[in-house]
Amino acid sequence: MGTGYEFIPNPWYSESERRSPPPRPELIRQRDDSLLECTRLGDCEGLRECIKRKALLSVARDPDGAGALHLAVCSGSCEAVDLLLKAGAYINISDYRWATPLYYACNREMQDSLKNRGPMIRFLVERGGDTMQQSSFSGQRPWQVTESEEHRKIITTSR
Repeated sequence: MGTGYEFIPNPWYSESERRSPPPRPELIRQRDDSLLECTRLGDCEGLRECIKRKALLSVARDPDGAGALHLAVCSGSCEAVDLLLKAGAYINISDYRWATPLYYACNREMQDSLKNRGPMIRFLVERGGDTMQQSSFSGQRPWQVTESEEHRKIITTSR
């Protein structure tokens, strides 16, 4: 007799999520909330705990569809982003408007409080952030929404 919850393999899941059995549905929301809160705050210790508890990196979303990696970028913590990537998060995951974490880092309107925008953009590009992914939100690519010529240069020289 099943639980009524069927695990369907999805290419957006990390390798570890594909190999592990599906969690009970009542635990998913609890894990997602703590994962999103830790990434929003850039809390690397809390993030490590979430990863140890096998938080679903590719499933956790805020109401706008931003995933854990998007929120880690908004926190400005390259360490948090690196932890998520090492845990199997997909660097080019899109929110509900097809905006990637790199798009978040470049777009001042989406994240005006990001302090270390240049280092974060460089960090994401060096790890394979897609510089050509077009957002359905604005119809623009990351290099088109950045206001800084220095940031634009980081992105365009990587293509």
